Amino acid sequence: MAVTHKFDSSGGLRHALHPAEPPHPGQVRETLCGETINLGKPTAIDWLSPTCDTCWLTATATRDRLHPPRGDSR
Repeated sequence: MAVTHKFDSSGGLRHALHPAEPPHPGQVRETLCGETINLGKPTAIDWLSPTCDTCWLTATATRDRLHPPRGDSR
């Protein structure tokens, strides 16, 4: 699954990254929505920012494809 990470010019959104390597401030990475971004160092408050809709949908679809839901276990 992709990692969601804040970057420096996001306009208040978090974006998801391919999990090829851990994110580090100063890196230039491509997001799941196709943007190329410069990563910044997230603060505790940054994690409360909304996630880009396209990144969220792509990340959850990837998760579900790799780890299909098992159904209701109750």
